[in-house]
Amino acid sequence: MTWRIKSLLLLCALFLGQGCSNKQVYELLQSRWHYDCTELRPSQTNDCIAQHNMSYEAYERYRKGDF
Repeated sequence: MTWRIKSLLLLCALFLGQGCSNKQVYELLQSRWHYDCTELRPSQTNDCIAQHNMSYEAYERYRKGDF
């Protein structure tokens, strides 16, 4: 596993252990994805951000099949 995946898993475990909601974990991951997108070449940044720019509510609807 890469260090990024390990750090995300650690952060998720810490936040879940502290009683954070699924929404808070999702928003944390989304901010991490946004940061990772800014590390890409400028021509890829906007596409990457658009790919990970789903609200938690939209994500929940999609996950449950209500899209």
